[in-house]
Amino acid sequence: MADLEKDELFETLEQLQFEGKIRNFGVAIGPDIGWLEEGEYSLIERQVKSTQIIYNILEQDPAKRFVELAEEHDLGLLSRVPHASNTLTGEYDHGLPVFDADDHRAHRKNEWLEESMRKVNRVRFLVQEDTRTMAQSAIQFVLKQKAIVSVLPNFTNLSELKEYTSALDTPEITDEEQSKLDELWEHDFDLAEPEPQFREI
Repeated sequence: MADLEKDELFETLEQLQFEGKIRNFGVAIGPDIGWLEEGEYSLIERQVKSTQIIYNILEQDPAKRFVELAEEHDLGLLSRVPHASNTLTGEYDHGLPVFDADDHRAHRKNEWLEESMRKVNRVRFLVQEDTRTMAQSAIQFVLKQKAIVSVLPNFTNLSELKEYTSALDTPEITDEEQSKLDELWEHDFDLAEPEPQFREI
C-alpha cells in the first residue's frame, strides 16, 4: 500500500507515458493470494488500466472482487498462475512430488497440494476427451471473465506452450459448467466427502 499511495511514483509513470518512453504501466497484485486492499486501491483510486492478479479455478478470492471492480470501471485484468501451481495441468495426477527442503513449495506441500488435488478431482468433468484437457479448461475458465483480457501461464517446454496456446481453439466453458464450478466454489469443492490418498513419487 505504501508504494501505491505514492503520488510521485504514478506521476513519474504518467510522465514517462506522455513522453512516449513507455506505452503503458500496470500493477501486479501479490505475490500470493490475498492483497484485497491493494487491489481495490489500484482499481478504484489509481484506476490502473492493467492489474495482474492471481485467479484460477482453485484460487478465486479476492480476484472475484477485482473482476467486479474492473468491469465497473472498464479496466483490464491479467491472470497469472491459471494452473494453480501445476495442479490443473495433470502433472500430479499420478502422485505428488517430493520437493527439496529449500524449495518454497516444500513448506506447504502436505496441506495445500494434497487439498488442491482433492479439489481438482471435483472438476475433472471439465476435461473433454480429444477436445479439451484440464490445462486448457483452466485457461478457458479464466478467460470466461470479460474483465480478464489475457492469461499468463507458466510453461517450461514446447509441448506445454503448444497445449496452452491452443486452449483458445477448444470449447469454451459453458454456462452450465460455470454454474457447477460456482457451486463447488461456494461449498469448498465438497471436500467433506472422502477422497483417495495420493502417493508421493
